[in-house]
Amino acid sequence: MGKVIVKQLGRSTHNMTYDIQEEGVSNFVDDKSLVEPIIKDFEARGLNVPRIFGVPRSGSTLVRNILNTIFDGRVKVQGHNFWEPDENDMIVATYRDFRDCTASKWRMNSGGFDNEKDLFTVKWDDNMGKTIDGMNTMRNAASALKRRAEGLDRFDNLYNNQELGYKEKRVKINKNIYFARYEEFQNNYEFLFNHLEQFLKVTIKRDLRDFIQERWNKGRVKRVYSDTIKAFSGYDKETEMHGQHIYKGKVGTWKEFLQESQQGEMTSFWRDELIRWGYEL
Repeated sequence: MGKVIVKQLGRSTHNMTYDIQEEGVSNFVDDKSLVEPIIKDFEARGLNVPRIFGVPRSGSTLVRNILNTIFDGRVKVQGHNFWEPDENDMIVATYRDFRDCTASKWRMNSGGFDNEKDLFTVKWDDNMGKTIDGMNTMRNAASALKRRAEGLDRFDNLYNNQELGYKEKRVKINKNIYFARYEEFQNNYEFLFNHLEQFLKVTIKRDLRDFIQERWNKGRVKRVYSDTIKAFSGYDKETEMHGQHIYKGKVGTWKEFLQESQQGEMTSFWRDELIRWGYEL
């Protein structure tokens, strides 16, 4: 493990930017023979490098960085709004149980904690005086995410697809859009690699897979990026990783943040989306 070096760069339109580097460690392979065949193949087929859409807090930053390593720095930062795809676009759309996305966004905007020992619970519509900003409740976080989830549905509605939502244990592709389910890939990068190979019609070699797992595993991301600057005080300019970006990254943490008597409110709010995308109510 190398020493982590943090340099403050300046303020963007919405936050402070940093240059965060692990000394002697690059996020890109030295052996370009692992990535050049993929890049040249895309060029030969007239395809744009992958673009990433994500419901916020659904792993889109991680997926963007994985693909950016595969395409040697050519993949742009993920977007959270729907766009009309170009015929040569290859889009990876990430999503997650919308209740976990909500709780994660609330932790980012209001909760502010990064360790389990600092965890506290709140009500659906009331932070109960436990946060500095009492306005950003769970309900507010969910309302802010609703439009992003609608963008996911709009991508799913394209191309007259008749099987909307989640297809259990199958790669879900709408022509040139692959839908990446957080719960399936977050602890199983091999699953993600296999689906990306199928979708992009490329080969991700074993050495490249191993490199990505070394660089983008949760432990390293938390050590190098998430834990090196204060809670959402800014982000690394290259990777878009925020301070305290990762809490646990586990499934179902929304139940730990929201009082049990209030959990039905969250589920009712997201009922249609949860059913469409295959989550238990």
